[in-house]
Amino acid sequence: MLPTIHILELSLRSYDTLAALAAGLGLLLCWRGLKGLRLGPWRYLLPPLLALAALIGARLWNYAVNPAQFGPAFSLWSLRYGGLSLYGGLIAAFLSL
Repeated sequence: MLPTIHILELSLRSYDTLAALAAGLGLLLCWRGLKGLRLGPWRYLLPPLLALAALIGARLWNYAVNPAQFGPAFSLWSLRYGGLSLYGGLIAAFLSL
């Protein structure tokens, strides 16, 4: 995979750009899927809350299975995409739901 994407005059980091695009598209699809369920304000709150739970679960699971990667300064609220684990995110989102 290319580390940067060049579109016209823009140079974008490919991993960060595509991850943000996937997250935004996932939220839009969730809101559309929840449209007919008559959940009231939960229709808008549920997808971001599940995304937050998934990110926290992914970071905690990755820390549990690989604590040497984080060292003594464990940063749960880091904004970088590294240090996440798919299994932790799926489990946390499922339990939150």
